[in-house]
Amino acid sequence: MCISDSLPDNFDCDHSTSDITYNSLPLLSDPSDCECKYYDLHVFNSFLTSKTITPACIVHVNIKSLKKNLDKLVNFISDMTKSPAIIAVSETKINKKQTHFFQTKTCGCNFVYADSDQKAGGFRVYIKNNLSLQRRSDICDGLKDAESLWVETNIGGRQCVLGVIYRHPKYDCKGFTDYVSATLHYLSDKRLPHIICGDININLLQHTSSSSVHKYIEAYESYNCQQIITRPTATGASLVDHFYTTFDLEKVIPGILINFLSDNLPIFMLIKTNAAKIHDKKPIIKSDYTNFGSEMFREIISHKFQHLPQTEGNPSKDLNQALKVLGDSLNQHAPLKNLSRSKKKLSKTMDNNWSLQINQE
Repeated sequence: MCISDSLPDNFDCDHSTSDITYNSLPLLSDPSDCECKYYDLHVFNSFLTSKTITPACIVHVNIKSLKKNLDKLVNFISDMTKSPAIIAVSETKINKKQTHFFQTKTCGCNFVYADSDQKAGGFRVYIKNNLSLQRRSDICDGLKDAESLWVETNIGGRQCVLGVIYRHPKYDCKGFTDYVSATLHYLSDKRLPHIICGDININLLQHTSSSSVHKYIEAYESYNCQQIITRPTATGASLVDHFYTTFDLEKVIPGILINFLSDNLPIFMLIKTNAAKIHDKKPIIKSDYTNFGSEMFREIISHKFQHLPQTEGNPSKDLNQALKVLGDSLNQHAPLKNLSRSKKKLSKTMDNNWSLQINQE
């Protein structure tokens, strides 16, 4: 089910969630273009397997200790009918002494990580094997009040930069906003689309009462980087888990998953990689080799090649004559015909097998 205006009963809230709608943040993107809702795993799985939007998906999970909640994370991923392209896990609380216990790769994925020197923080980012992966350590410079991990990858058919951030809640918001502005300026100069997610520990629902929150939001908006999670994500009805992107919002589906891996709910961003396909009713035309005899064809071609007119040593004319003879002869012995429905399926199967053979070689 999709839960549009309320949270589960066990999700602790300070005030009525019926008053918290996607219009809670008027400074952010128009919700009619990019509406954020709560979803259970059943609906989320239907998104992942959709044939009309074929989405690429990024999920962010604030795990609040990977050691403590590892089994929950494994079960969470195993309950998905299709693995997301990227799963970003923040606040792993793994330090350098513990890191060797958490080096196992998830099947079909590569991963990058950053350990924390403090009690909170740390990341594990799992990326499907078929996606490119380059760590971007150059983007982390100057971050003192938070931790981050940056990679460059291709998702949704585009090369982009993905940043995962954890901001320690007690640190200065202004210094963090300055870092965000500098980082967005750097990314803008590189002209790469970017996606930023994480537990920022800045409650965006306070944007009207806090000037520091207001300025933080403006930092992103000044670079056309939109926040797409617009509902509470953590206990206390606070919106502290963020997803920012420069992608076209018409091609994005954001959401919050009702799954209590910790006291922060997982958030996700689906990127529609193509619109619903319109069935092409035009006939498929291919050469019909039903009555084709290879030996006879070779004899006829050989005979015609021997009687080609002389071109006074012009190789270009010689080639054009030979290609014309070959094409005319092929059309005569294997004429073009519309494929029947059964032959269309056979043709697609043969094409798929051929591509597999090429890949294997």
